[in-house]
Amino acid sequence: MKELINCFKYNKTFVGYRNLVTFSLILDVGIRIGECLNIQIKDIKEDGILIRLSKNGKERLVYPFLNYIVLLNEYIKIRGTDLQTDILFINVDNEPLKIKTYQ
Repeated sequence: MKELINCFKYNKTFVGYRNLVTFSLILDVGIRIGECLNIQIKDIKEDGILIRLSKNGKERLVYPFLNYIVLLNEYIKIRGTDLQTDILFINVDNEPLKIKTYQ
């Protein structure tokens, strides 16, 4: 696992950093890829991240570790907040990531 995360860390591109942030979130709080890729900017709360589109259809709040929040805030600065989509994790064309693309 550490080798995989280090691989993301050494990739100094937007895609590399985005992949580090998404992969870290999936591992940190145990959410599914689809749940991760459907997070919107407005779903990020002070005390956690709201997961809206879960497998059972219910919303829930997940609580990542503090070091993940630092990663996430840096990603949001890099990503920007004035894009056409509210989806948090986007590709280089500013479009939402698709599950098949991430897999």
